[in-house]
Amino acid sequence: MSAERHRPEDSTARNSDQSEFLLTCLRAASLRAKLIATELDSVGVALRHNFVSHDGAVEWLHALNLLDQVLYREFAHDPIN
Repeated sequence: MSAERHRPEDSTARNSDQSEFLLTCLRAASLRAKLIATELDSVGVALRHNFVSHDGAVEWLHALNLLDQVLYREFAHDPIN
């Protein structure tokens, strides 16, 4: 038998490692999505209860890098410097 020949167990182990890595990445992405949803909800609640002004909410979203997720280009707020 050639040393270069792959055993089925090697392929199974590699596939398992790749699957575990992908599952870990999916869990991380899911947590990031939940964090973004929580941040958007927080800004919305603060704005609804007048804890923050319109401009303050826009600045907050900009600081979170979420303004583009809320306001599309055609509705974008004036650039924040």
